[in-house]
Amino acid sequence: MKKILFILLAVIGLVSCKKTPDTVAVPFETVQYYFSITTVTSTTSHKIMDQATFESLFDAGFTMDSQQAPLDFSKEFVIAIVYPVTDVQTKLAPVSLMKENNSLVYTYSVTKGQKMSSTSRPSLLIRVDKKYDAPLQVIEVQN
Repeated sequence: MKKILFILLAVIGLVSCKKTPDTVAVPFETVQYYFSITTVTSTTSHKIMDQATFESLFDAGFTMDSQQAPLDFSKEFVIAIVYPVTDVQTKLAPVSLMKENNSLVYTYSVTKGQKMSSTSRPSLLIRVDKKYDAPLQVIEVQN
C-alpha cells in the first residue's frame, strides 16, 4: 500500500511541474553612424529586413572612425528605435534581446538629461543574425 501511495504522489508531483518557457539570449551588435531621415511624432520601432527599406529610413553619417562592417541583409536584419525630434538630451541604449516562445523581446533603456539649445532625433539600431528572426516585441525602460 505504501508503494502505491508513493507512486501516486510521484506521478502527481511530475504532472504538477510546469515546463518553463524556452528563453535564449540572442547576440546582437549596435549599429552606429546612421541617422534617421524620417519624421516621426511618437516613438517608433522597426524590424528592417532589406536594404531598400533601411535606406528609406536611414542615411549614413560621415565620420572618420566609422569602421563597422557594412550591413548584409542576406544574413542579418536591423531593429531600429526612432524618437521624435527633441531638445532634451536623450540617450537610448540596448539592454537585452531574448528569444522567448518563438518571439524576440528587445529591451532598451532611455536616459533623459538636460534641455539643450539645439535639437536631435535620437535613434538606436542593432543588427541581428537572421537565424533569430521572429515576431518582435519592444520594451522601453526608463533610467
